[in-house]
Amino acid sequence: MATVGSVYAKAVFELAREKNSVDGVAQQLRAFWEACRSHRALSAALTGPTVETRARQAILSDLLSSLEVSGLAKKLLELLAERGRLAELPQIMDQLDAMIESSQGIMAGRVRSAVELSADEVNVLSNALAKRVGKRVRLDQEVDPSLLGGVVATVAGRTFDASLRTHIERFKNELI
Repeated sequence: MATVGSVYAKAVFELAREKNSVDGVAQQLRAFWEACRSHRALSAALTGPTVETRARQAILSDLLSSLEVSGLAKKLLELLAERGRLAELPQIMDQLDAMIESSQGIMAGRVRSAVELSADEVNVLSNALAKRVGKRVRLDQEVDPSLLGGVVATVAGRTFDASLRTHIERFKNELI
């Protein structure tokens, strides 16, 4: 079943792709959301029920102008504001990013490790996983103190467990 975010994201992706402006639209939406996220009062004014529609539209118009948001991104944000769905923007952006990555042959994944990995380590791991899944892999990193060492990566529903705990378990099973 399609979510509200996926419906808007698909429509924006298809329209932006027709105009060859997918990256530009995504960048403008990110800039808008970052501005909202960094100013709680602004976010509340645009998404909360306490501000009347005209005032909300004026605030949105000023913000879009100051951020130089135009074209499809502007139309989407105005539509979301009109329908009271600006709070859905993070989900829409997540779906849009996933569609962009998919169209570029990139799979999103997550890697958990006991300590923060360096950019080089993430890159090496990403390249190794890409060979296993047959596509480029972009990894989001998560520090998991419950891991003793090593990493656990998940890409496209497949888990690759190279944690110290798993290695110890395998060694123990071999001895028994």
